[in-house]
Amino acid sequence: MALEQREFKPINFCIYCGSDGGSDGLRREHILPFFLGGSHVLPKASCRRCEGITRDFEQSCARHMFGRLRLLTHGPTRNKKQRPTELPLHIEIDGVGQTISVAINDYPATAVAFPVFEPPDIITLAPTGQKTIKGSVSFVMVPVPDNDARLRRLRDRVGKPFSLKIDGDTPIFPFAKLLAKIAHAGAIGEYGLGSFQPFLTDFIWVQTRMQAATLAVWPPRHGWSSLSFSMECTDLFSAP
Repeated sequence: MALEQREFKPINFCIYCGSDGGSDGLRREHILPFFLGGSHVLPKASCRRCEGITRDFEQSCARHMFGRLRLLTHGPTRNKKQRPTELPLHIEIDGVGQTISVAINDYPATAVAFPVFEPPDIITLAPTGQKTIKGSVSFVMVPVPDNDARLRRLRDRVGKPFSLKIDGDTPIFPFAKLLAKIAHAGAIGEYGLGSFQPFLTDFIWVQTRMQAATLAVWPPRHGWSSLSFSMECTDLFSAP
């Protein structure tokens, strides 16, 4: 679904570090990332250095967490020529696993794993950095409009009953930073920087979870840096 385009007034300084951009100037900043279809833009709102910081965690989420979804839904990209035409699909036949290559237009529905965070210390007033995440995970199956037809073609190709292995990887720390960036940029677009005290810029800036442990917006749990998952699906193949 395309989002309504909206461009705010130029900010004229970096919304993350406050600089004027120096000789490199300032760049436009998408509130919701471009790769997710974001069309709300803050002109002259990010310096070159901060642009690089936000680009790193946005690319991590775009490639690892939303990669297959973006391909199946033909999501926005600035590198159309580099997009693959096929994806690996893990299936199991008679108890034996194998991997086959499937064209994008034949690839079935996929899943995205979203980490569910507890409220941060700054809201709960817990001692900073002492709380641990009791996080849960929400798995969202993302269908495609012609999924039944894709499944029939896949079943015809394989020629016998099989189960489908859906796996993926969610970079939790970059995803948390992505949420913080969306919230911070969105608040500035709607209310202006002088209307609130920003709590998220330090978190957006930090490079490691250990550094983030000193901030009230991120209560880390040791080892919870990436979420890998694998699900076996057999009920997807009910198409006549």
